[in-house]
Amino acid sequence: MSVIIPVPTTRVSDLLMSQRLMGQLQADQLDLFGLQNQISTGRRFSLPSEDAPAARRAISLQRLLERKVQVQKNLATSQSFLSATDSSLSSVSSQLANVRGIAISVMGVTASDTQRKAAAQQVTETINSLVDAGNTRFRGRYLFAGTATTQQPFSFDGQYVEYLGNERELRSLVDLDLLTETNVSGDEVFGSLSTSVQGTADLNPVVTEATRIDDLRGGRGIADGSILISDGTSTSNIDLSTAHTVGDVLRQIEANPPGVNSITATVTSQGIHLELGSGTITVRNIGGGTTASDLGILEEAGNPSGIVDGQDLNPRLTLTTELRDILGSRAKTRAISGGANNDLQIEADVRGTGFNGVTVSFVDNPALAGGGDEIATYDAFAGTLTIEIREGVTVANDIVTLLDGDPDFDASLDFRDTDSSATAGNGFVSATATGVTVGGSGIEFDQSSGLQITNGDDTYNVSFASAETVESMLNIINGAGANVLADINQDGTGINIRSRISGANFTITENGGTTATELGLRTFDAQTRLTDLNHGHGVNSIDGTDFTIHRRDGIDLEIDVSGTETIQEVIDLINNHANNVDGNVIARVSDTGAGIELATTDLIATTAPFTVQRVRFSDAAIDLGLVPVGATVSDAAVTSGGEEVIAGANVNPQEVSGIFTALLRLHDALLANDQNEITRSVDMLDESRDDLNFTLAEIGARQQGLDVVQFRLETEEVELRASLSDEIDVDITEAITNLTARQIAIEASLRVAALTSQLTILDFL
Repeated sequence: MSVIIPVPTTRVSDLLMSQRLMGQLQADQLDLFGLQNQISTGRRFSLPSEDAPAARRAISLQRLLERKVQVQKNLATSQSFLSATDSSLSSVSSQLANVRGIAISVMGVTASDTQRKAAAQQVTETINSLVDAGNTRFRGRYLFAGTATTQQPFSFDGQYVEYLGNERELRSLVDLDLLTETNVSGDEVFGSLSTSVQGTADLNPVVTEATRIDDLRGGRGIADGSILISDGTSTSNIDLSTAHTVGDVLRQIEANPPGVNSITATVTSQGIHLELGSGTITVRNIGGGTTASDLGILEEAGNPSGIVDGQDLNPRLTLTTELRDILGSRAKTRAISGGANNDLQIEADVRGTGFNGVTVSFVDNPALAGGGDEIATYDAFAGTLTIEIREGVTVANDIVTLLDGDPDFDASLDFRDTDSSATAGNGFVSATATGVTVGGSGIEFDQSSGLQITNGDDTYNVSFASAETVESMLNIINGAGANVLADINQDGTGINIRSRISGANFTITENGGTTATELGLRTFDAQTRLTDLNHGHGVNSIDGTDFTIHRRDGIDLEIDVSGTETIQEVIDLINNHANNVDGNVIARVSDTGAGIELATTDLIATTAPFTVQRVRFSDAAIDLGLVPVGATVSDAAVTSGGEEVIAGANVNPQEVSGIFTALLRLHDALLANDQNEITRSVDMLDESRDDLNFTLAEIGARQQGLDVVQFRLETEEVELRASLSDEIDVDITEAITNLTARQIAIEASLRVAALTSQLTILDFL
């Protein structure tokens, strides 16, 4: 705004007049300078203080605009990667169609070996071409390696294709709050990881005080809030919103008993156990909350015994879960003495229910000196553990030392009763302390035996003897060189293992123990369905007898497997056969889980060898692994441990179901003229091609989605720049007009100053 200083019209001093004129000139020059800056810079102001509200709005708009510009760059990069991915895969579908046509042309008995060999060579060339496409790099990044962008994802050794990438997706911000996937993994495109060997065992970890609240209830956690605990007279409002672990919950409950009562909170293998000092215990939610319900300790009706046995909290499996806690828990109890630094946790040495209900009691024996000569006696028949002490002398640390070498029980200090590390365990143990063990469940996990993983031509023995947590177990599996990927399943209930090698058979068996069974990872067991055997071919039965088992005593068992659905049903069919009521032949799944075994203890040479024979061209014995492919009689039985054993083959190998497996299986089937396998390979190729086309369609949909986002961002940028211009840009026309007016004003001020400086006293007479 221009400043106009009036010219004096009355008698004033020359100094005042001079100051007025100079002020006017300076104001005009300042305005002129400001207008010149506006015209030269195009900005209405150069300092925020010149228009603070507009400056604040402009800063906000500028920040938003800069972020929008950055996400546009991200979007352009994402578009380029998706475009490169689309280009790399453009010819894959057509190559698969060509291979399929070649395979169809040489199917049947009319094609010659030379034609099939030539077709197999074309399949190999296609594999090489697709491996090259799978190893495409763009801007220094492997497109199909998942998030392992610097790792070449595929390698082909002439027999198998190995995938070294992962299945995770790279995401980029293409708008302020919009993440989009900018890649597709090699598994998604080519099917490079096998279907999971999913652990059938529910590895329900034991609840401990260290269990995180967020991991309870299968990972759903508990609602933040408070609970009410009443003893019938007083009520305590307990805020659990700050609890992070089950131990935090226990400490909050024990620190806030109702009234002058006392409450003991412990954790069992499954949940929380509450014991009120006296009275009827009631546990309720507050204000429509679900905290008590989620913790499994809701007791609205009240329990006169003062006890609440919490429900199963079902914690999920996590990387930090200790292996010793995945299959069972040890029975334990809490022995409380008066005072501090003397409470004990008494725990069984072995997991399982066998030590539940053991009464632990302390007896004062004046004949003992105490301080090291205490005596512990466990009576398994009576279910009692009696510990003789010298009251007033024996301290908690003495009991810990006493049970340290005991074969049945261990003792540890209860940290909730500890004042400090210096005084821990130094309190006297009371002869009135007692407890009853609870919470024992499950079995001991066989860590030492481990697994036997066969992948392709190699077998790997994997031991978990040194592992302490689930994460270390997974690291051992993934680092065993078996070309597998092990992880926790989505539900957090078990372990999955997948193969990385296309074209190879993949099996998991026992390594002399029960580890694979306990983890539910055996690829062949009694519950395996017959329809899943032989890569889904199943067991082909005919009407009537499928195979005959010849006993050494000349008695034959004619077996018809039609109507059976599982391996166990086939085993029962043999063991319960009318001609086998004496149990001369025993059918079972081998200890390693590698197939069906037939055993007999009849080792006396009699009328016939112990064999299995196909009859009437039935393939059932071959499909069950009891007779080798192409043979009519089983391999000779092997004498071992007082038995003759016919060891069946593992006919339930897993495989990577994808493009490369289909092509590799097709190649081998063409060379072997295996018509059934050619047909299966072509069917697998069709499925893989359909999956590829769906992936290509998804890539196209992502690109279209990014085009829409790009158009919106460009429109928003124009609008933001217009709004920013309204706030900070100058109206050039107005500024030039004001500049001209200000120049005229300066000239006028100069003229007035000149005329005024020429005045004399005569002008005032």
